[in-house]
Amino acid sequence: MLDRHRETGCAAPDEADAAALAGIDRPPAPCGPQVLVVAEAVARAEIEDALSAPDATRCQLIPASDAAVARETLRRRPIDCVIVSGPLGPLGARALVDDLKAAAGDPTLGAIAIVPTRDDPIGPGGLMEIDEQDGVDQGVDVIARDELTPALLRRALAYALGRRRFARQRDRLVQEDALTGLPNRTMLRAALAREVARARRGSHPFALLILGLDQFRGFNDTLGHDIGDLLLKAVGARIRQVVRADDLLARLGGDEFAVLARHDGDEADIGTLAERILQALVEPCMLAGQQCLISASIGVSLCPPDGIAVHTLMKNADLALGRAKSDGGGTIRFFDESLNADLLERCELGMALPGALAKGEFTLHYQPRVEPATGRITGAEALLRWYHPIRGAIPPVEFIPIAEATRQIVPIGEWVLREACLACRRWHDAGLTELAVAVNVSPVQLRDGGLVTAVRDVLAETGLDPSALELEITENAAMSDIVEVARGLAALAQQGVRIAIDDFGAGNSSLSRLQHLPVHRLKIDRSIVQLLEGSARQAPIVDAVVALGRHLGLSVVGEGVETETALSYLSRKGCDEVQGFHVCRPLPGDDFLDWATARNPVTPPEETPT
Repeated sequence: MLDRHRETGCAAPDEADAAALAGIDRPPAPCGPQVLVVAEAVARAEIEDALSAPDATRCQLIPASDAAVARETLRRRPIDCVIVSGPLGPLGARALVDDLKAAAGDPTLGAIAIVPTRDDPIGPGGLMEIDEQDGVDQGVDVIARDELTPALLRRALAYALGRRRFARQRDRLVQEDALTGLPNRTMLRAALAREVARARRGSHPFALLILGLDQFRGFNDTLGHDIGDLLLKAVGARIRQVVRADDLLARLGGDEFAVLARHDGDEADIGTLAERILQALVEPCMLAGQQCLISASIGVSLCPPDGIAVHTLMKNADLALGRAKSDGGGTIRFFDESLNADLLERCELGMALPGALAKGEFTLHYQPRVEPATGRITGAEALLRWYHPIRGAIPPVEFIPIAEATRQIVPIGEWVLREACLACRRWHDAGLTELAVAVNVSPVQLRDGGLVTAVRDVLAETGLDPSALELEITENAAMSDIVEVARGLAALAQQGVRIAIDDFGAGNSSLSRLQHLPVHRLKIDRSIVQLLEGSARQAPIVDAVVALGRHLGLSVVGEGVETETALSYLSRKGCDEVQGFHVCRPLPGDDFLDWATARNPVTPPEETPT
């Protein structure tokens, strides 16, 4: 008997429980699948004899004399299949198998129940019956004892192990990101649920870091989705090199990754980990012959202080990531309660936006644009203002992103377009025929597909010459979806409308692509112009933008001119136009008309023949 047990890798019956419990803290020997046999000595010997035949699946048999020993073994060591044989207690094999699966914490655990008769309480009896619940294979084979043969048991074990392999492969597909091979959102949420349960039982703090790449969409659209996929793989590999062995790295989807990291209560350790991740992404990488510069932002939520539920921790980390990106990107932001207050405020503003347009709470101010050498006014930029009846003036920086996120920017943008064109027509009727009006266009409006039609309809309605309307799109927006943007801008330019790139010099333009856009004007970003006063390093950037404009045949506007020094420098360098507080603050419509009339010579309107 002892020789046979040595051959099959299992201890003698009288040593079974001691061997099972003595080895539970050690990883099992590499003897193939691990099979736990829960049976009394005689039945266990029969099972071992059946599975020791030459044609049997090579496996390691681990004995357990009763359910208590089996449960302890399953909790402490990996098992691939369990074979249970009666007597099985008053509830029968079904209850025992469910109990053992729960102890293992593994729904894919294979199970074979040897029952006294076909009428055992496991359910409608049947040889090799597979129990299913809700369409999910529960992996339980039922064999009546009077029909049991060694060949049937070996076949049942092969089937049970095969189903387990299939279930584990299925789970891997469900829980693994196909592109990077990392765990996906589903697996991350399951791991978060386990960590939350541990945190509730005691002091087991952990952190959730959510990372998002900065300007990934522009990168993807510029170099193509294939290169974008290579970049995501490279990012995943770099992060994996710096996270710790017991951290879980997952890809949430798109350009977002997450790290689940335990810590000992020192939040500085999490900050250090986040900094290491960002630093690992700084170095350029070569992908398909293209040099790629990567930057990312990270939002962090801590458990338990920032939440003790999976959805709360993910929401808070996502809020922190959003703030990190809005702060300029390339930064780390820990969640704090002020972000929840910001979210509530954003929700309130989002709900109030549709009513604001209907109630007439929006108005336009106009900031003049002048020639620096002569002081002659050439036009004005229409700037949207919201005056809430309770909160008062709400800055555009607060409500424009919300309007874009909720797509309210589309009807609001059409209203701005119509009001600005009507105002410009009034200027022309008053004799200021050389003035043009500039209207900012959101990327959401360009992607909506209705902007071209809206511009055509408004121009026809107001009778404004198309050349008197200029549409401004930011540099980053122009480069974010270059193919779609170029198509939309070309359709607008064909109507005679002029196109300007706003905030130029602060974004990530591809100059080779810029020359293919139907652009008429570049507007130097105010952050560059405003530093001319105290930083000589900004001057070459201004010089370069002016030279670029000259080379491409574009006019150049300096924004944010707030000092005589900046105005004088831009004038000397040949900047075509300037705007800013040093020239004039944004003015309501009637005030702008008065200001412009006092400065520009008025051309008498042509008399209509009678």
